[in-house]
Amino acid sequence: MNQTVRNFVVIDSIHGPFVINRHCAYQAEALIKTGRPHIQDELDTILKVIDQLPDDAIAVDGGANAGLVCVPIAHRLHARGGRVYAFEPQRTLFHALGGTVALNQLDNVHLLNMGLAGANGTMKVPDVDYGQDADFGQVSLVGAHAEGGTPTPVVRLDALGLPRLDFLKLDIEGMEIDALRGARRLIET
Repeated sequence: MNQTVRNFVVIDSIHGPFVINRHCAYQAEALIKTGRPHIQDELDTILKVIDQLPDDAIAVDGGANAGLVCVPIAHRLHARGGRVYAFEPQRTLFHALGGTVALNQLDNVHLLNMGLAGANGTMKVPDVDYGQDADFGQVSLVGAHAEGGTPTPVVRLDALGLPRLDFLKLDIEGMEIDALRGARRLIET
């Protein structure tokens, strides 16, 4: 029997199970070897901030990727009624993130298969070979990177009608300023 080796696997961690691409530079290796994300030091700082947020806090994770930030945040906010809105424009990573959210039973995470921008519309997400070694978190929707990619929705954070915003993480490969312009009203509020 010819068994296909899967690109995405479930790896246990101190933050629960993650569906991770075995070829992703940094993520898989760190989780397998240590049970901790490769960004654990940054995450420790972020979680200190999250612990200071009020009950019913709303956090946004722009560029959620595999969920290494939004999943621990969601765990921390869950008992306090907080919610996380996680944006991931790469369709395959979005589906993997959905698996991670389901495995962790995080009903307070709202997944959106779209990017954040300064205006509602579409942008092209580069077509990625998830069977090759790469850092899939470095995929950019701007410039020549996305030529010939798949059209994907992008949205202004202000357009979502969120009642408030307590925490915003943006790791969106060159679109951070544009996304902040699209969240100006919410940030001011």
